[in-house]
Amino acid sequence: MFTDETKSAGTGGLGLAIEEPSEAKMTCKDNRDGSCSVEYIPNEPGDYDVSIKFADKHIPGSPFKILI
Repeated sequence: MFTDETKSAGTGGLGLAIEEPSEAKMTCKDNRDGSCSVEYIPNEPGDYDVSIKFADKHIPGSPFKILI
């Protein structure tokens, strides 16, 4: 689980994508305070790439490499 805060990011939309070795359930909850809580549950171990974009541009460090 992670939280993405866009309150002071300016104008634009949030984009999330998870590339994994198997399909994972992902949910995103708007916290109505300029942040979004994201939770995903992978089905198997492996290397995952989490891409987070704002206004169609990757945020610093994205895509994030995660080993599960």
